Amino acid sequence: MIKEGIRSNFRVFRVEKRLSQRDLGNLLGVTTATICFVETGRINGTKVFWKCLQNHFNLTSEEVSKLKEIDFNGTQKS
Repeated sequence: MIKEGIRSNFRVFRVEKRLSQRDLGNLLGVTTATICFVETGRINGTKVFWKCLQNHFNLTSEEVSKLKEIDFNGTQKS
């Protein structure tokens, strides 16, 4: 059974940058659906996806790791 979760840090990051899912997808060269699926935890995103995000926004590896975290049932996975 797959637990449902959400990448709330990733979503908050996108919203703080004032980007829609479409806008972020366009910046990273992926579809709106990809951004949605990464946010909702349906897919993990590839190494290339996360590296592209890191490079575009000049993020550290630690910051990217935080964005990758998934909340399961309202609790943060550590």
